[in-house]
Formats: sequence, C-alpha cells, structure tokens
Amino acid sequence: MAIGRLSPEKDLDTALSAARLLLDRRIAFRLALVGSGPNAARLAASVMALGLDSQVALTGPRDDIPAILAIADAYVGPGLTEGLSMAMLEAMAKGLPVIVSDLGEARSFIADGAGILVPPRDPTALADAMARVAGDRELRARLGAAARARVAARGDADRWRQALASLYRAAAEGRPLLEGS
Repeated sequence: MAIGRLSPEKDLDTALSAARLLLDRRIAFRLALVGSGPNAARLAASVMALGLDSQVALTGPRDDIPAILAIADAYVGPGLTEGLSMAMLEAMAKGLPVIVSDLGEARSFIADGAGILVPPRDPTALADAMARVAGDRELRARLGAAARARVAARGDADRWRQALASLYRAAAEGRPLLEGS
C-alpha cells in the first residue's frame, strides 16, 4: 500500500514498474494507491497499460486510513523528495513493515531492522524488497514490531501529525515556521 498525494515527487511510477516485475515473477500481491492528485489519471492509464488492473487499485482519497492500515501487509513509499512522511510514520505506528526510498530522515527511522530502504527510482530493488516482505510472514512481523517500537521511542504519530499540521498552518498564514524566526 502507498498513501499520499498522487504527484510526481511520490514516484508511484517506480511502484508500478516494481509491481509489473512482481507479476512477471509470478509473485502474488495486491497494491493499493490511496490518495488523489495530478497524476491520478496518468497512473490509472499506466495500471491498464502495464496489465496490472487485477493487482493494483487506485482508491482515490479516503478518510478511513487507520482501517486501511489495519488490513495492509506493508507500506511502500518510493518517493523522491520526502524522507520522513506522515504516511510512513502512521504505517510504522500501526506495526506495518515499510519499504521506502533511502532519503533524508528515513534512514534514522528505518535503521536496525525497522523497515527496508531502497535506492530512489530503482524498480528492481523495490520489487525485490516487496517480494521479500510478501513472501515471509516472520519478516513482516519482525519488521512491523521494530517499526512500531521505533515510532514509540521517537514519539507517537498523533504528536508528529499535530506538529506537522501546526507547521503547515504557520506557513499558510505567513508566520515564521520556527520560534524566534
């Protein structure tokens, strides 16, 4: 599952290319792309062109993310710019293994077995990681438990979400993002 804005910086094209590789390898999987954005129509067309319409669902925006996370086996974040996303933190807090691009702060959250880092724009590495997680229930459980513990040790996802929302409000209102600025 991937959650977020369907925009170029999320690089969901890499996720679709990885999904095609999984299908070619005859690995059973389902991938949900949750969200909306400027790339939605193009991604839907890519799903059809790649023959992934039975494996990949574009759900559109959802307001039941906790329920969706509860039924997911893993979170995939192949982004190009965002090392530490709220979606990743929420997935980790729910005990999901995460497979994300090796960017920015992701490394400090994923270190020591709390997930799998892959190079950005590398569908083969992403497919390999997805296949490992899909095919190994014990690995999923181990990564998920480590992810939950990592987020708990760094603070809960609700606190992170509130802090991020506060920053967005300040930026939208033209106020300084940091005190003393």
